[in-house]
Amino acid sequence: MASLERIVDILNGEILPETARYVLSAVSSGDLLKDAPDGAKHKLKVKISSMLKSSGLERALGAHLARAAISVDWSVIRSHGGSWAGILIHVLDLPDAVCWGPAIQFMSALTTLIHGKQELIREVTNAKVSDFIKRLVVMLEKCPEHALEAFAVLLQLYPGACRAYASKVRDRAMHYLTTRHWRIACKVLSALCWVEKSPAAAWREAVLDVLSNLSILLTKEEKGKYFAATSFKSASELKLWHLLSLFIGGPKPANVKLPASKLADLLDRSFRSLDPDTLECIYTFFVDSKVYNNLESLYIRQFDMLLHHFVEAVQLNRTMALKYGRCAGLLIGSIWVPKKYNVTISRLVKYVLAAAADSTPIGVEGLSDYVSHPDAFQRVSAEELIEHTSELLQAIILNVNGLNNSTRSEIDSYFISTGRKGLNTAALYPGKYSILPIALNVGVEGLECLIHPRFPPLAGQSATIEKDEDNDDEPVPTTKMIIEPITIASKELPSPILDTKMPEFIPETQPTLTRSPINTPGHPVPTSQSPGHDHTLDEIISPHFEPVVEPDFPVPEPSKPQPEPIKSPTPKRVDSLPQPRPEKRPRVDDANTAVEADNDDDDDDFVMPTLQMDSD
Repeated sequence: MASLERIVDILNGEILPETARYVLSAVSSGDLLKDAPDGAKHKLKVKISSMLKSSGLERALGAHLARAAISVDWSVIRSHGGSWAGILIHVLDLPDAVCWGPAIQFMSALTTLIHGKQELIREVTNAKVSDFIKRLVVMLEKCPEHALEAFAVLLQLYPGACRAYASKVRDRAMHYLTTRHWRIACKVLSALCWVEKSPAAAWREAVLDVLSNLSILLTKEEKGKYFAATSFKSASELKLWHLLSLFIGGPKPANVKLPASKLADLLDRSFRSLDPDTLECIYTFFVDSKVYNNLESLYIRQFDMLLHHFVEAVQLNRTMALKYGRCAGLLIGSIWVPKKYNVTISRLVKYVLAAAADSTPIGVEGLSDYVSHPDAFQRVSAEELIEHTSELLQAIILNVNGLNNSTRSEIDSYFISTGRKGLNTAALYPGKYSILPIALNVGVEGLECLIHPRFPPLAGQSATIEKDEDNDDEPVPTTKMIIEPITIASKELPSPILDTKMPEFIPETQPTLTRSPINTPGHPVPTSQSPGHDHTLDEIISPHFEPVVEPDFPVPEPSKPQPEPIKSPTPKRVDSLPQPRPEKRPRVDDANTAVEADNDDDDDDFVMPTLQMDSD
């Protein structure tokens, strides 16, 4: 990589598009500024300042280089951040349209980096943040894409400075919902609640308004009040679901309360419509990881309703079967499913496996391109198909209680036919019949120990290799086992494996064992071995049982008289001690307790956690 001096020399010459991309990538990496001498850094900063004072494409390249430099080196922000900010704020007043976007991006990056750093704010920006926001409102009409992106960040970082312009920003964002900038406009609308005096109440009112406007597509209802300035009439259903996902899955200004009953009712009615566009919107909303993490407790409460609609959706066509099979896998993987849902789970598996097996597109008969490139005609790739189907089947194996044998056989057959994806789970959690040998033949790693376990050698065992007398070239492994005698209380007993024969024990009558009371008054339990007393083998093996019939062989007498047993203190009852509470997995039956209730308005609202935005 070229040095920083070489980069400055390139900037002093004629700048071509390829040269500009090379210089910008080199400065953005940060390696040049990290080890460069102070003299070379100063030359680069002076060159960037002169480029910002020029015009046209040279000024735009200077703005991009300035943003790359402040992103990798904090010393550049402290030395030249304030002067560059003043120049680029003034550029927004000039009719130099090619420089508006780079100038907005630089100011947005600078205000994000210095947020929460009071010393840098005083030294660098001072009053430049309010000046930038004032001009950014004007840029909503001239450069909407970059201006909306900047407001989506500034509304959360500087709500006080943006509060005076909230109504104008809302109007322009609602206008851009009908254009190609609708996704960025949704980000701005979801961040507008940060500037309100009561952000949590504004967030809840905005969510209620979005839910109400989504209900308009199903039934005629009154619209909400939060977005009353302009109507959502022209906004499509996909845009409203996307906006709702930003409210629920995005950063929140405070602890907010979600109207759970209204959201569950909207999901239920939307599923009943069986409209393909609506189902596509709900699928995008459901599989969003940020949304799912916030609504998992609500989904568990509505498990019965959601599972029923998922099974109905997978019967429509192959595409919906694969998509809502994935949704069912996420839902089933979150809870422990009882046996009463086994019939529904069997239907779900049947339809999903049928859709996964029927991978031939419609109307491709006779096409030579399909014969040579069949993957080009698939809407869902083979890897994605296997992954989503395997996620569902693995969740069923792990979380469904008492799965039917026929359904489990279909799942095992799918794993065997598709190879290694999920075959490990099916082998480790077998049904009525294990497929562990088949998994080993396929080549799944980590399962050999279950078929051929290797135990460690016994204590005192040593292996040696001796040569055969007849054939000295081939060593014959032989094992010699060293058996140590058993000693109890310094008395050596014969080993049971030696050839010495012990006296035969033949009692005249069957001995009966009487158990002495343990830890009761009058029958104290002997404590640990006292000095001078050697316990016999019978006492060690069964200290609380005494045989009535004496054996035929003599028992050695103790060398010293046995002292009186010492009464041990009464132990505490085990059930009186504090026991650790076992971890309980959520179940469908007790899912109603998984959501914190709100006592203010609705009994089914629950509090969603606050998510702080990282200024870096």
